[in-house]
Amino acid sequence: MLDSKERDLAPGEVVTEILDLVKAPSANQSDNRLSSCVGKLLRAERDALDRIIETGERNDWVDFEQAIHLLNSVNGKLIITGMGKSGHIGKKIAATMSSLGVPAFFVHPAEASHGDLGMMTDQDGLLAFSNSGNTTEMVAIIERAAELEIPFVGVTQGAESLLACRAKKTILDYIRIGKEEG
Repeated sequence: MLDSKERDLAPGEVVTEILDLVKAPSANQSDNRLSSCVGKLLRAERDALDRIIETGERNDWVDFEQAIHLLNSVNGKLIITGMGKSGHIGKKIAATMSSLGVPAFFVHPAEASHGDLGMMTDQDGLLAFSNSGNTTEMVAIIERAAELEIPFVGVTQGAESLLACRAKKTILDYIRIGKEEG
């Protein structure tokens, strides 16, 4: 496990530390700082997974089960969205779902209000990722999903956010690491 000073580090912060070491190596290459950082990164990743498991086990994975059943009820396409790093995660999930035969695609929230909302029908479902749950660019797609009354799962840390309030099922606080990005 990470010591108390390292415990609050997000894996991304450790990656930044590694990149800084690689870009500006010290005069003494044998100081093992890079190896130490790699170990720190792997421990941070492991600890993040441990927190997800602990949170899931606290409620017998009910949130996940309900979200899966809700998304499984979709008769049309599964639309996945997210902004910033959450969007990158969403893109990967959309690609994985498509490769598994689930009709799924990613809609960038900033593009949604410029015509892409027309792709969403009352037969579709939405899986939305947002750290804060209040990302400005996500408002249009969240409102459209609520208007269509489609199966809608939100994954966020913002318990009182627009995303959490509008989603039919919200998965909250499974990973609370790093800094709030909005």
